[in-house]
Amino acid sequence: MESQLNKPSARSYFALLLLFFAAVLNLFDRQLINILAEDIRIEFGLTDGQLGLLTGAAFGLFYAGLGIPIGRLVDRYDRVKLLSLMLLVWSVFTLSCGLSISFWTLFLFRMGVGAGEAGAQPALTSITADILPKSRSGFAFGVLYLGHPLGGSLGLLVGGYAAVEFGWRTTFLLAGIPGILLAIMVFMFMRDPRNSRHAEAGEIFEGSLWEAVKILFSKAAVRWVTLAQACSAFLAYATAAWVPVFFIRVHDMTTAEIGGYAALAVGVVGGIGTFGSAAFCDVLRPHVSRPESKVLIALSVLSVPALWATFAVSNSAVALIGMFVLTFSAYAWLAPSARLTQIASGPSHRGLAIAFATSTGVILSLCVGLPIIGVISDFLTTDFGSRALGYALLIALIPAMIIGIVSHLQVLKHLREE
Repeated sequence: MESQLNKPSARSYFALLLLFFAAVLNLFDRQLINILAEDIRIEFGLTDGQLGLLTGAAFGLFYAGLGIPIGRLVDRYDRVKLLSLMLLVWSVFTLSCGLSISFWTLFLFRMGVGAGEAGAQPALTSITADILPKSRSGFAFGVLYLGHPLGGSLGLLVGGYAAVEFGWRTTFLLAGIPGILLAIMVFMFMRDPRNSRHAEAGEIFEGSLWEAVKILFSKAAVRWVTLAQACSAFLAYATAAWVPVFFIRVHDMTTAEIGGYAALAVGVVGGIGTFGSAAFCDVLRPHVSRPESKVLIALSVLSVPALWATFAVSNSAVALIGMFVLTFSAYAWLAPSARLTQIASGPSHRGLAIAFATSTGVILSLCVGLPIIGVISDFLTTDFGSRALGYALLIALIPAMIIGIVSHLQVLKHLREE
């Protein structure tokens, strides 16, 4: 089997392509509500706090709650069948969002999207690690994570224009169809590459979930990389959720205008950051120890002035430039973080490790951070008007970046020791 892995077949590349499309839809369906948020707020008469619940907690509750047990299933059972089922579930619930009649029905449907997407990241990254030889792992992860900026940009671009042409409800209805079709293709044409070799490689830990968790978190590097990933995820989720609303309110842009700018930032700059960071780590690897941690520290530092330029500067052109730089940082962390998490955890627990890192990020950002940003914005509105949202984002995100830097320094320390 190893010799076959060293010579990737056309089937391997086709499987990687399907995983890439799954990653695209994973972010497309997740991002879509962010560009539609202001239209939804107006129709249902929502506050920013309620909007934060829709874009954050509604999705994050089930995403985080189910992510860890599904991550354990990813380490034990057929990953392709699990992925196809999850694709089907989140796509059906995305479609259902267009049928919402109130805040609470939309809240419930978003919970369904979160439940479907809960195990997507562990499954996608775990399968990707086995698709191509280890010498091409940077390339494989770079391709997979290109799906994030592409899916995010399509969500902004297609969502923005579809909302203007058809309304936000029809946009949701149309968005669910591609995922249903892709779920069928994954089930029919993909096979889990681990199934024929796990007994020899010893990749499956047969103990209970609790035993696996104890072994995983006995490693200090895993604990710190989980916290570091959560900080980076908070930056990505918060900017994705609130940037469109901020530019509509503060810089008087239409939904279609900011959708176009944000799509360009995510699709082009985010794509360069996603694939470029993975490739840059491979270039640095022969010369620098643990390049992933060092690249991630640099990205966290870069994000601080970018946050200030985006949300504190009055000039629209400067704010847009800040948004582009911020988007670069918000997407470039993905591939290095996934690889670093798998290095810290080892092959028998990598699905669970990714699930814990993802779920922690979702809890701290979507379930806690985004609603808190909305509440702070509501509190500051009396004094700062439309700019209150920008100040709320700065208050929340700059400390998170500082914590992320400290966490990555600790990852470096403990990886050397372990």
